[in-house]
Amino acid sequence: KNYASSSWCLNELLEIMKCKEEFGQMLIPVFYGLDPSHVRKQTGDFGNIFEKTCHSKTEDEKIQWRGAFDQCS
Repeated sequence: KNYASSSWCLNELLEIMKCKEEFGQMLIPVFYGLDPSHVRKQTGDFGNIFEKTCHSKTEDEKIQWRGAFDQCS
């Protein structure tokens, strides 16, 4: 659930999703101790942490990260 606290991790997720789309690589998400719907909708503790990370980021970054969460969850 602390994954969203790192903008580096979120940017890596974007790269993973890019490889999935461009090269057809398989993505197997693992939600350890976390409800996938909290990731998809950025709610609960995950959503709170995500919002703190987004505080100093651009709107474009937020949109890209949210799209990646939606695709992988």
